Amino acid sequence: LASLNDTMEAMKAQLAVMTEDASQLSKELEVLDMVLHPVRSLPPEIIQHICQLAMEDLQSPSLEALASPDIIDSLSMRHPSWVCAQVCHRWRYVIWNAPQCWTSVVLSFDKP
Repeated sequence: LASLNDTMEAMKAQLAVMTEDASQLSKELEVLDMVLHPVRSLPPEIIQHICQLAMEDLQSPSLEALASPDIIDSLSMRHPSWVCAQVCHRWRYVIWNAPQCWTSVVLSFDKP
């Protein structure tokens, strides 16, 4: 029984070391991920501004533009808000939670 307790204590110590190693590796991976993909480290305000710039032409379209067959429907995956939200998980979260990216909605009922 004593040898089992000693074995368990040794395994607990190994588990603690492995858990610490895993935590350290996770932190290093996060840093490397930011280096490889700097777009992921942008502040939310910059991401929202990028989306707003992409949407500038769509914010207040003229009547002629609304009648155009080239108008991008808000439900289209080509709509700037959807395109920006597809960059990565973080961008999607920021864009979906930014009301200024969803202030104008254009729906085209003529398109299939």
